[in-house]
Amino acid sequence: MASFVKARGSWTTLEDIALCQSWVNISHSPITGNEMKFSHMWNKIHGEFCQRSGSILSEMALSSRWRVERRGREEEVVQELRERALLA
Repeated sequence: MASFVKARGSWTTLEDIALCQSWVNISHSPITGNEMKFSHMWNKIHGEFCQRSGSILSEMALSSRWRVERRGREEEVVQELRERALLA
């Protein structure tokens, strides 16, 4: 099923936080963790992101944002979220 892609400008801080929280919760899951295929992982991140943010961005938009803004910074992002007590 294709996701609706909304024409827009920059991401909001809340969307960035929701993306980070979703990525951490899915990619660091003790049940599935890093055993998921890339497409399945982003499908799950997309679902959680939409629930958290209410946004209707596509999976491609999320993975692109993650690559651009978080390239090589995953552990730093996780630590920052923990320090801010934003992890669910």
